[in-house]
Amino acid sequence: MRLYFDKDVYGWFDDNANGTTTAEKLAYHFSVYERDVVLRNKVDKVVGANYATIGGELRHDVIDVDLKDLVVWDTNNEMDYILEIENFTDRNNNRMFRDYAEFKFGGYASFYIVNDGIKVIPRKYETEIRIQLNTAVDRGIAEDPTNYIFTAKNGARYDVAELGGEIFTEINGKKYSISSSRL
Repeated sequence: MRLYFDKDVYGWFDDNANGTTTAEKLAYHFSVYERDVVLRNKVDKVVGANYATIGGELRHDVIDVDLKDLVVWDTNNEMDYILEIENFTDRNNNRMFRDYAEFKFGGYASFYIVNDGIKVIPRKYETEIRIQLNTAVDRGIAEDPTNYIFTAKNGARYDVAELGGEIFTEINGKKYSISSSRL
């Protein structure tokens, strides 16, 4: 889930405080409730959060929150969630009041990677990753380098543009390749 703020915000989740777990840091800023906050149906769904990198620029006014195990909303199961956001500060150390974002999880994309659909091909000067999907996808979306995030061993996250990579889509729209010398 991507959160947009009207100004830069700073939080504890990106701090390297000793003796504090990632879960404790995330809980300081984010809580997820099922159906209603008043009932205090708090559930453990937040697994990560990072400032977003958009167009190669680290943005402190946009935060990506990673969630897990959400129930898909449909007419048979009208599960909705509320994300509680709190304890951020601005540049002047003014504390942000608690805010809420209500959302429904609509499910996963209608396309998926077919069995054995990812091949990593290391070369002398670059690495190529070939991906095959079950159906054709929009070429503009498939070739947008900010749609692919790679996580380094140290936890840093980079999109294809930041890695100086390129994306090529085959004519059928089901197969595409990502290549970079920094993968």
